[in-house]
Amino acid sequence: MFSPVQAIVRVRLAPRAQWRAFEQWLRAVPAVQHAVLVTGDVDYELRLNCRSFAHLGDVLTRMRAYRGAEVVSTAVILHEVAGLCQRTQAQPGDEVTLPRVRTM
Repeated sequence: MFSPVQAIVRVRLAPRAQWRAFEQWLRAVPAVQHAVLVTGDVDYELRLNCRSFAHLGDVLTRMRAYRGAEVVSTAVILHEVAGLCQRTQAQPGDEVTLPRVRTM
């Protein structure tokens, strides 16, 4: 069941921050429903499910207080594209075919 307020939060860790400790801490935050380590200008993208905007504010305040983590951006989810999460196998036309390169 989805909560009334969902958000994507992008977090950057300080260079010397302990990522294992941060991930353990995330597991203790009930609003965090999904977390991925990514490449690019941030380290983690999190999906939050919150009861209200006030609850979202509380969760963000708690995240900002975590030493060594910086909340870079927060985006409230307005709409989820239906039918994408149910995919279990490749659909015709989804695959990319590349020509084989001969090696010597």
